[in-house]
Amino acid sequence: VAGQSFPKNHEGHSGWTIDPGYSPYGSGGISSLVPSPAFDTIPHIVLLMIGTNDVTADSGQSGMADRLEGLLDKIVEAAPDALVVVAELTPVSWNPRELSDYNAQIPGIVQARAASGQHILAVDMSAMPLSNLASDNVHPNDQGYSYMADIWYAAIEDLLPR
Repeated sequence: VAGQSFPKNHEGHSGWTIDPGYSPYGSGGISSLVPSPAFDTIPHIVLLMIGTNDVTADSGQSGMADRLEGLLDKIVEAAPDALVVVAELTPVSWNPRELSDYNAQIPGIVQARAASGQHILAVDMSAMPLSNLASDNVHPNDQGYSYMADIWYAAIEDLLPR
């Protein structure tokens, strides 16, 4: 942005769920990385889209919103001044009810936290066209990642140097 590169600090992990123990893929949970190592360098902005693997794993569907709330508590404790941008999940081709139920809870979670003074907002990735999914019908293809990037950027562009 404006000729400046940004550090490539991220905690994107394939197959991970909100908390460990919910993925049939044998992977961990993002919450186990907070505060360390994810916040060893305190971020100014946190882009959070988590829960797709919870939705696609039968064992992960129950209590997703509560686990998201717990993860947000850990993030806010570790980086109280950071802006946290929480995304409603992109669609998957078979459109499980659990996905729409979880997405429907995110705006209320974010609104309640914003009302209590947290630096948080929600973005909606759920309207991404199904044509923007890769052949696995879960992950975005290049157009899908471009769609998502535009939404993330619109949410944070006023905070970026010009």
